[in-house]
Amino acid sequence: MGALGPEGLNVMGPMGPEGLDAFLLAIIAGALVVVFGAVYAACFAFGRLFGSPSLMLVAYGCFALLVGAVYVLATSLHLDGIWNVLMVLLLIAYFLAPRMIWRLTEATHE
Repeated sequence: MGALGPEGLNVMGPMGPEGLDAFLLAIIAGALVVVFGAVYAACFAFGRLFGSPSLMLVAYGCFALLVGAVYVLATSLHLDGIWNVLMVLLLIAYFLAPRMIWRLTEATHE
């Protein structure tokens, strides 16, 4: 038995392997939210700046991937109730922020 208990050293901790998998999935999904949000904003800005429909298409594709990453984040963390409302508000903010920044930039450079 020893000092470690009957099972020996428990390296997983109280979460267990399923909890650890969900935790790692949440970390990866959270990182992808940031990455896809940044690429969406950059492609949106450059698409508007250069009048490039292909960059705008890439921007909207990145936003679709952002929606998927937010969904994975919410499900891996088992969010419900007000937290799901917060995730929807996050997506609305990510969608509108580049547009508002673009309008502000146009207004200040006229």
